[in-house]
Parts: sequence; structure tokens; C-alpha cells
Amino acid sequence: MEEPNFFRRGWEAIKNRGMVFASTKFLVNKVLNQSHLLPLIKTPLHVVEVGAGSGGFTKGLLPFMEQNKKMILTIVELEEKYRKRLEAITKKFENRVTIIIGSVTDLPELITQKADVVVSALPFGSLSEKLRVTALDNMYNVLKQGGEYLQFQYLLSKLSQFRKKFGQKGNVSWTPLNLPPAFVYKFVKTEA
Repeated sequence: MEEPNFFRRGWEAIKNRGMVFASTKFLVNKVLNQSHLLPLIKTPLHVVEVGAGSGGFTKGLLPFMEQNKKMILTIVELEEKYRKRLEAITKKFENRVTIIIGSVTDLPELITQKADVVVSALPFGSLSEKLRVTALDNMYNVLKQGGEYLQFQYLLSKLSQFRKKFGQKGNVSWTPLNLPPAFVYKFVKTEA
């Protein structure tokens, strides 16, 4: 007996995106409100969003772009199918937004200007160890010194890798108002 499409799509979503449902506004706000840099109004900021998918976090970044006319956003998304949606969401800011269809494994070649903030929705729990290490190294390397790294995860099982990379405890919080509930990480790149 063939399994229903619903279950197959659900399993593929978990495997590829780390979730079945889109992130809630509560999670988006919790992640972005961890930043001390995003609320700066007159400071030039370069924000890199990795794994934008259908644009939940992209939408959450737009009010910061509205306030800070010097903020630029670079979106790196693996799947071409999300490009048109991301373009529609960011149309008002198209002169300050760059959408790149590419992999986190190529991030150093894709991002030529160091980032003040990296926002990641990559599903670290479902990545292979090799890809997880490469992704974290690459996101760390595109950050400026003092830059902020924001990430959410559904489990704490990979937290030690983030702490090892950033050499600090970081800030970890939790938001129950998401399906499923999620942990929010914030780390700052400092001198080693």
C-alpha cells in the first residue's frame, strides 16, 4: 500500500527544512528581538539571512529596514522555487535586497561584504555532521568581529557545536508559542 501524499510531504519537509509548519510570528519576533544591532536606526548594517524558505524571517526583517534606510539584506536560499515569493515580499526594498539562490557551503564566495548580523533558519538537527560543521564555519566566517549570529532550533542537541565555534556560552532562550516550541540562540563573534 502506498503512503498518502500528506505523510510523504510532511516527512520531506522535516528532512529538508527541519519543520512541517512555517515559523510563527512569535518565533520570528523572539529571534530578531535578541539582536542589539537590528534596532540601530542610522547605522549602516549588512544582514545576511540564510535558509529564508518562504520568507517568514524575511518579513520580520522588513520593519527594521523601514526604520534603518542604511540597512541592506542579503538572502541566501537553496531552493529556486522560493525566489518569486521572496522577491514579492521584499519588492519595496529591492534596491537594498539581494536574493542569491545558493548553498551555505558556498557562502564565503557568495557573500563578499562581511555581515553585521547573520540570521539562520537552517535545520542543523537534520544536517549531516560534515555539512553542519561547514555551514557553521561559513556563517561564522562571513560575520564581522562583534557581529551577531541568530539561530533557532527545536532541540538543544547541537548547542555544544555553536558554543565551541563562538567560544562562549551565548544566549539561549525558548519560545513555547511555536509549533513545535523552539530554542533561540544568539552568539556574538569576538576575538579568539
